Amino acid sequence: MAILGFQEKATANVIDFAVEPVLPANQINDESNYFHLKLDQGQQQTLTVKLFNNTAEKVNLGATASLATTNVNGVVDYSPSVNQSDSSLAYQIKDLIDLPAEISLEANETKDYTFEVKMPDNHLSGVLAFGITFQSKQANSNTEKLDGATINNQFAYVVAVLMQQDDSISDVPELKLSDVSASQMNNRNAIVANYRNLAGAYLNQMKIVTKIYQKSTGKLVYEQTKAQMQMAPNSVFTYPLFLNGTALKAGNYQYQSIIYGNEKTGTDSNEPDKYDYQWTFKDDFKIKATEANALNQTDTMVASDNQPNLLLITLAIVIILLLTIIAYLLIKKKRNK
Repeated sequence: MAILGFQEKATANVIDFAVEPVLPANQINDESNYFHLKLDQGQQQTLTVKLFNNTAEKVNLGATASLATTNVNGVVDYSPSVNQSDSSLAYQIKDLIDLPAEISLEANETKDYTFEVKMPDNHLSGVLAFGITFQSKQANSNTEKLDGATINNQFAYVVAVLMQQDDSISDVPELKLSDVSASQMNNRNAIVANYRNLAGAYLNQMKIVTKIYQKSTGKLVYEQTKAQMQMAPNSVFTYPLFLNGTALKAGNYQYQSIIYGNEKTGTDSNEPDKYDYQWTFKDDFKIKATEANALNQTDTMVASDNQPNLLLITLAIVIILLLTIIAYLLIKKKRNK
């Protein structure tokens, strides 16, 4: 996935097409390769993207608009995804953009693709962020053979669009911890926390220090630290703490985390002073026995670790049964005598 667009055409043996944003006069940063616009309240504007067909055949493209979100790796995603926008965002993507959904490019053709963006009528102190995804609609383009299998490579370009009304953003990130629960991602057990950014501002250089304690004993059972992440404006960050093969255990727990953001450059001070922002969260949660058992059974790493134990248990049962049968036969033989 090519994020934020490109200024150079891709070679024909890599991808069928390429895109290049045409930056307008109200572009805030002329050196970027994505749209970052200053618009007044209610203002509409036509934006242009150059599309290049790098092949000797006709190419049909689809265009999709998506609000910027935050994925489970702490990366801002401008493409269509399952990631969530926060309820604090008062606008839908249809309120911000009018986008032709299909484009056709003749062989080796270069074409200007235009679409309309609109700033909401009321004043905004933050930034609106979304992306335009261009993807080939060819059914079997870019296929290749690998170890007897046919792989269909699907390429897409994503051009980010950021819109703000003021020269500088006055909004600052505002984080809330929504909920914590035991869950599973890609057949791996995890303790998942949902963080909300209620503001129209990015949280950059995001660092999360997480510790989970057993409520009854105060024992530290899980911990994780992850840095250099980013959170999109008005988005939900589903943040997993993977257990990496450790089986979930039923019980009552307390989730504690410290989140830092916007790391200051050129400082060697202690952790809290190295960042502009800091939040501390606590939340109690419970893992039920039925829930833990169900998740452990479908976690491939837990199942793999438990296989030797299952073999030992099975072997022990077989030995007990054999001893029982032998004892029964000996007693029966003794009685017959």
